[in-house]
Amino acid sequence: MYKNSLINNIISENNNELLIKGEHFEKFLSKEKGATLIVIKDIISDNCLFLNDVIKKATKNSFTVCYAYKVAPTMEILEVIKERGMGIEIYSLTELEMALSIGVSTIVVDGMYKTDELLTKSIQNNVTIINADSIKEIIRINEIAEKYNIIQDIGIRVKKREDSKMGISVEQIEQFLTTLKSFHNVRVIGVHIHPGSNASEEVVINSYLKMFNMFKVLRNAGFLIKYVDFGGGLPERNIVEKSLLKRISEYIDAFEKHEDIHYIFEPGRFIVGDAGIIFSRVLDKRVDENLIILNIAVMPYFSNTKSTFRYMFPSQIKYEPKGSWRICGLWPLDQDEISSEALYQGVPKELEEGDCFCILNAGAYNIDRIEEYTLTGDMEIKYI
Repeated sequence: MYKNSLINNIISENNNELLIKGEHFEKFLSKEKGATLIVIKDIISDNCLFLNDVIKKATKNSFTVCYAYKVAPTMEILEVIKERGMGIEIYSLTELEMALSIGVSTIVVDGMYKTDELLTKSIQNNVTIINADSIKEIIRINEIAEKYNIIQDIGIRVKKREDSKMGISVEQIEQFLTTLKSFHNVRVIGVHIHPGSNASEEVVINSYLKMFNMFKVLRNAGFLIKYVDFGGGLPERNIVEKSLLKRISEYIDAFEKHEDIHYIFEPGRFIVGDAGIIFSRVLDKRVDENLIILNIAVMPYFSNTKSTFRYMFPSQIKYEPKGSWRICGLWPLDQDEISSEALYQGVPKELEEGDCFCILNAGAYNIDRIEEYTLTGDMEIKYI
């Protein structure tokens, strides 16, 4: 079912039915709601530990893992993150306030456009670093910090492509260096890039080489660059576990001769992706059309999460598949379906109305959008 061993201790089977922490899955499903998103905190915790251990094997440099809070922005998850000694990457004022409320030690502020209110509160609360997304934003940060007589540490977000709306190019920085050196209330100490979620290895490596070029330009200009922030983009742990050490070693390779660098990693999907399972029910089985209709929509999973689709029939974990079936959601759109090609394990012969269907790898980009799965908000979130 799952590749990593700890998850097999949490998610297992008995008599061909799914167990969660040794209990039959039905025990955890909502009786009032038609569907349930279960978030397993022990999996989140172990994913944090695993990633930390892998990075330690990859480098002797110091580093911080900062969870990308936008991926699943809830206090329940944030508390697990803090318990594991991780930092947090935030995009909004609400996220900042939640992180401050429980005393997260390392806070990285990202985002294409940061409001004056977000910048002001970040500066006043001495966040670890603000990654500036444009020349204009650097100017705004300096002005706000000057107003409060604070020197704010900033990083430069690097454009991964010339046509990207996010980040600053090396050419832009080179033209701005004289002005940047004249600012008294910002201290440029970092570089940052985000290659993109589920980007190809070629795109990822090329992005980090662009960041290395920015690093060299700023260091040669006299800026003491301390932080190198690799952003996020890792897929779910159960997808990348075996290749993770090799990947991270390749990502950091250009920077490894600089022992004074502190690395920052901003995973989101890797931390929470495989910790979430959506449980739905079969509403209708149309044998003449080879169609199964669920009591939730399925299109939001594919359009919102960009996760690696995996699924399960928890009452029939191992089964003999039948025919070429499609699974359709309840949105009135033909696109709201899981094609027969995507159903790589097929469908059980004995499937009946009322049986459960699970979408695995559902922990990322779902918790704050769960209402999209039903027409009536009829899905409950449970943390276990």
